[in-house]
Amino acid sequence: NVCDTNFTTCNNYHGGYICSCKPTFVELIRQNDITVSCGCDSGYELTILTNGESECVDVNECNAWPDVCGANANCRNYPGAYDCSCNEGFTNTNGYSDNSINCYNYEPTITMLGPNPYTIELDRSNAVYV
Repeated sequence: NVCDTNFTTCNNYHGGYICSCKPTFVELIRQNDITVSCGCDSGYELTILTNGESECVDVNECNAWPDVCGANANCRNYPGAYDCSCNEGFTNTNGYSDNSINCYNYEPTITMLGPNPYTIELDRSNAVYV
């Protein structure tokens, strides 16, 4: 049997065969237009079930690595991936909206001291953080 019996099924037909990945697995190696090896895609891990069968299960990065998004950020798990966003009141200062964010709580105010003290609130919508 040329098919990887752990993660593929072999379907014989007159004059040949076809190897195909079992459910939840993806093709890793293909030779001469034939699937010869399957495994788990990125963001998934191999799990052995109680009946001895194997399947690929989503890795919940948010649970596995609680600090994956950093301080002041929320992690949201998706099948095979995750996404980070800043908590309410915090701003992503590195310009990315993916998994590499830096969330800071800026209070852009200037208080002027003197005989007539006052506070200036800055408009953050056009601010540039360096």
